[in-house]
Amino acid sequence: IDTLLLRASIGTGFQAPLLTDLYGLKSRGHLEDETNYIACYQEGISIENCEYKDSYWGTSGGNEDLQPEESENTNIGFVWEFADGWSTTVDYWTLDVEQRVSSIDEETIQIMQINLWETEGPGADISTKLPGVEISYRGDGTNIDEIISPRTNSGIRETAGTDVTIRGNIETSAGDVTIDFNWTHMMKFKTSFIDAEGQIALGQDELGAIYRPEDRLTLQLGWTLDSHNIALSSTYLSAMEDTAETIVDGV
Repeated sequence: IDTLLLRASIGTGFQAPLLTDLYGLKSRGHLEDETNYIACYQEGISIENCEYKDSYWGTSGGNEDLQPEESENTNIGFVWEFADGWSTTVDYWTLDVEQRVSSIDEETIQIMQINLWETEGPGADISTKLPGVEISYRGDGTNIDEIISPRTNSGIRETAGTDVTIRGNIETSAGDVTIDFNWTHMMKFKTSFIDAEGQIALGQDELGAIYRPEDRLTLQLGWTLDSHNIALSSTYLSAMEDTAETIVDGV
């Protein structure tokens, strides 16, 4: 059909870590009165009942072992010229990103290490799952000496949405009028967090939260006559709520 174009695509992509994520200055400080989940685990005390406090060194910053973030994307839609000088496009798309660069706090790293011991045995080390992350010990191996927690490839993001565009041109004796209307509707925006068991899990949908508008509309009007032109652009963002905390599964 001359006036109708159907299109679809599937692809992969990557994004290299930022130089600041790779080579950012490291910060080292002494952490006081922190929960030592490792010591509780060695004594047979569950994470939920652990009350043992300890002090140790903590180091954060850049991580030269970071890998690129990787993505998968799909798109399906059409372009339809429904009248002379007028066309519309409609597309549905998804974009999923893995190995997102993020930070993990020291207590969560302990829980992830314990979970690794539970699933893969006592010889498993957190550095095999998160290169650049290390836990060193002093004495009998239960008291933590230092936790190195730089930026890591530990995040996930899943997004989906639709794009609708209408473009047209009206020719008159008083000049040409152009119309360009675009509507982006987000259907999903989820990012990951690390749960109480040290597992990476997707959080609730963030649409409607700050910086996560569900709808974005843009209208551009133009008028041209000989060497003169006027353009007007207007953008609308749907309401966003700036909450003090992000609630995930009621927590």
